[in-house]
Amino acid sequence: MPLNEDIESSPMTLLKSFPNKVWFFIKKYPKRILASIGILLTIALCFSISNQLFFALLGIHEEQTSLWDFLRYAPDVWEDPSLARTWIIALCIPWIVIAILIGFVLKESKRFLFGKAHWASFGEAKKAGLLAQDGLLIGRKWGQYLKVSGYEHVFVFSPSGSGKTTSLVIPNLLNWDGSCVVTDVKMTLFETTALFRQKHGQQCFLWNPGTRDGKTHAYNPLDWISQDKALRIDDLQKIALTFIPDKPNTDPIWTAEPRVLFVALALYLIDTPSENASIGAIIRLVKNTPNFSSWVYKVLQERQDLDPLCYRNFNSFLQTDYRLQTNILKSFTSHFELFDNPYIDAATRHSDFDMTRLRKERMTVYVGVTSDNLVRLSPLLTVFYQQVLSALLQKIPDSIEEPHGVLLLMDEFSALKRMEILEKSIGLLREYRVRMMIFIQDLPQIYTTYGHDGGKAFINNKVRIAFAQNDLDAAKLISGWLGNKTVQQYTKNERSMGFDSKLGSSQSMSYTKRELMTPNEIMQLPYEKEIIVMEGNPPVLANKNFWFNDVNLKGRVITGQVDIPTLQPTIVPFDRALLKELKDPMEPNKSSRQVADDA
Repeated sequence: MPLNEDIESSPMTLLKSFPNKVWFFIKKYPKRILASIGILLTIALCFSISNQLFFALLGIHEEQTSLWDFLRYAPDVWEDPSLARTWIIALCIPWIVIAILIGFVLKESKRFLFGKAHWASFGEAKKAGLLAQDGLLIGRKWGQYLKVSGYEHVFVFSPSGSGKTTSLVIPNLLNWDGSCVVTDVKMTLFETTALFRQKHGQQCFLWNPGTRDGKTHAYNPLDWISQDKALRIDDLQKIALTFIPDKPNTDPIWTAEPRVLFVALALYLIDTPSENASIGAIIRLVKNTPNFSSWVYKVLQERQDLDPLCYRNFNSFLQTDYRLQTNILKSFTSHFELFDNPYIDAATRHSDFDMTRLRKERMTVYVGVTSDNLVRLSPLLTVFYQQVLSALLQKIPDSIEEPHGVLLLMDEFSALKRMEILEKSIGLLREYRVRMMIFIQDLPQIYTTYGHDGGKAFINNKVRIAFAQNDLDAAKLISGWLGNKTVQQYTKNERSMGFDSKLGSSQSMSYTKRELMTPNEIMQLPYEKEIIVMEGNPPVLANKNFWFNDVNLKGRVITGQVDIPTLQPTIVPFDRALLKELKDPMEPNKSSRQVADDA
């Protein structure tokens, strides 16, 4: 016999391996073991109750009785009919109660066979934290404000004209105590809330680059480039990519080369103390230089103090064919034609506010933009929000040095270009005491900008609010968030032999699935209603909190205006003396024709 078989068959070995085999059996059949234990405990409980009930019916009050006493009487009770009846009653009652309980549980399980979605009760909303004392105002229910405390983000599905400004944005600007950066599309937020916030210790700024009267504070993107020479390249490349994005089905050279040129020109102005470094200054430098290639060559020869990347990028530009240089310059200036506007140039020439102090000081920055300028100003607005987020994500804030939280109210979010920093860090912002309320009008907008997978980072937020929808896909998505409930369905069957004679009818009941709200019901949601979905909690069908219907908020609106500086744009005239340096544009054509004739 092999040695291992002899060892396995020894009594001592079997005894030692017994606990391991028992544990293996428990891990393999946990449900069966638990069910068996449950059945045994139920039997013991029923017999124990029967024992107590039997002696109580007989009027025997003994201090200690056991189920064995009850079973001991079993052979003798049949001699006395009354005693037998008492014994049977005592035996059956516990089992009948158990059967009723099992039936009730089975019935309840059928009631939720297809789901148990329901609207949140007062207690459930309170448990979810929606009745907190502080936080973002998101609606009203049960005569109370609904608030989201902490630094959870809020994602809002709100089609145009759905009341998001009057029910969410303005109420929070009249309630939020920390710093705030808000997109003011209709230019009504500044007029309605700025004076109230200023009187309560806030510094208020209105950056309206598309102004038509010069009333705006200024913000210069190049002011927020890192002072570290190793880091500023990345900052400039992000700005270049935002203004000059890659285009599908286009040769990359028409976007890559202009971006390289932008970085070189920005580095040149930043490292030239006598020049004002701004994007408008970069464009004027290119357009006011008649022979740009010669100017670049002169810079390479005369300047010794520029960034090494500036030299390399300028040299790369000079290495290309002359005709290609011309096309690169045309592509470059076409992406920055925005800054030909004297007011936009003036509004981006310097900076009136310091975004790095948003957590140190209580301030509100209103980003003014009218609907007709949204698309045109989109790259500039995207750069602004990227730099705000970059400034806020530099380090985890110290609660003493930076005591204030920051709220970003981003209306028309999908009008902005893709922000990689936001896509990757949205889940981390709460650690930096930054929270966002993002508004979009429909799903295709967010999917177009961030793609289907990237859009989920925003859509699958912990707190979501939905108004009545006009897009079926969005309504289906929201309906899926709400879940399904189980409803009873009755079916009536009638039997007949002819037109008038009926043999009888029968009715049956079954359970079926139904959405808590169908997509059609969501699209027909009343104007004053909203749906609040919180992760891990039942949804709430709440009322919108319109500020003009709220006595507390309405009293906070102060008539008057916050002082705004008036910028005087400088229109730089074209120096006609520079025309002497230009060649006759027909000269290349003439030589080309001569070469063609000679051929």
